[in-house]
Amino acid sequence: MDSPQSQPVFCDRFDEQRYEFLRACLPKPPAAMLELCCQDGSTVARLLGEGYEANGVELDPGLIRLARERFPLLGHHLIQGEMLEVFDLVRSPLALACCCGNRLPELDSDEDVASVILQLRDLAWPGGYVVVDFFNVNHLVKSVSAGVSKLEDQPTPSMRRSWKLTESTTRPLQETTEMKLDGKFHRRSRSLLMLNRRRIEELLPEGVQPEFFGGYDGSAWSEDSPWTVVRFRCD
Repeated sequence: MDSPQSQPVFCDRFDEQRYEFLRACLPKPPAAMLELCCQDGSTVARLLGEGYEANGVELDPGLIRLARERFPLLGHHLIQGEMLEVFDLVRSPLALACCCGNRLPELDSDEDVASVILQLRDLAWPGGYVVVDFFNVNHLVKSVSAGVSKLEDQPTPSMRRSWKLTESTTRPLQETTEMKLDGKFHRRSRSLLMLNRRRIEELLPEGVQPEFFGGYDGSAWSEDSPWTVVRFRCD
């Protein structure tokens, strides 16, 4: 039950390309990494199984409980906490600090997004990486307006995502996810900030600009990209 390699949830929820992208940012074990908003703990558990000093932070107590049930090896490697508290929760220099799974748009403001990215950057050692991702909300708004309720690459056996438009210009979408873990459904709804590539570039100070915008398959970013993946190399 606690072997992440034997669990199908990782492949159909996080996509193997994402794991390989993150894994390529790491040197050999036992390098340290942190996943902020680690959700079901699959990424952290898999890296622990490969010998990395991997830790995850998650606020949702239901997800923490399910993650620990699914992967007992997580143990003390799974920490409950807020995104904006990450610098107080983890002090070790990291080879990789990441926040994946479209969690940044849940924050209260654009300034909070910038704060989280800068905190992750401060946790990484020189030469380490920070990786964040989020749905391209412009693309999503167009899809939902056109009557497309799910991105074609998102429905999976373990997670369903759906969206509806709101009246807000800063939070134009309400996202609902239903995650199936070991036969149990975990449902979450939240409104999303209007994040996009241009806004990320505007929010961050000079000298803290990404080295990569694109997809987990290494493709270049475009206006039609469903995901925006952002990678920083820390000096």
